[in-house]
Amino acid sequence: MLFRRRADRAALALVAVTAALGLALAPRLPAEVAVHFTAAGEPDNYVPRLVALALAPAVAVATLAVVRGAARLDPPNDPRSIDAVVLGTTGLLAAVHLLVLAWNLGYRVPMSLVAAGAVLWTLALAGYVVLREGP
Repeated sequence: MLFRRRADRAALALVAVTAALGLALAPRLPAEVAVHFTAAGEPDNYVPRLVALALAPAVAVATLAVVRGAARLDPPNDPRSIDAVVLGTTGLLAAVHLLVLAWNLGYRVPMSLVAAGAVLWTLALAGYVVLREGP
């Protein structure tokens, strides 16, 4: 089984919770959901509601599978570093999914802050892995 580590189960639970929240909010979302935004925070790509609700969870599960597959091909020195990548990446994708839902429900989230947060999160995750893996 591909997803047998505790980090995988936690990541899949996070995906399931955000997917369930999306389904619960589906009746309140517009028929066409904004899923991509310009640097100014204006939406520039829309998809049908059901596609938007399925897209982020599907991408998160696919990303989890790719990360685990890559770790099998090139095992890390410390398996906890891949666990951190799994949880960190899934957490970031879940946050993006929640932000997309929030924006489409009328909560205008400043995209510059979202971008800055994503960059900081990614740098922190990469730094953790580099420190764990060593030279």
